[in-house]
Amino acid sequence: MEDISSWKEKFEICIYAKKLIDKLEYLNTKVKNPVDIEEVKKVSTTLINIMVRK
Repeated sequence: MEDISSWKEKFEICIYAKKLIDKLEYLNTKVKNPVDIEEVKKVSTTLINIMVRK
């Protein structure tokens, strides 16, 4: 299994990820339990890495 500890260095923002993160940041200002943006970035990086390998 690939080590994903360096995901921050591999994170590349695309237009769709930017829209998602912007919307989540906005919604985080409106809710009691905000979403962890770093976790969203980590998951999107992991998914992209999996898709690229196929």
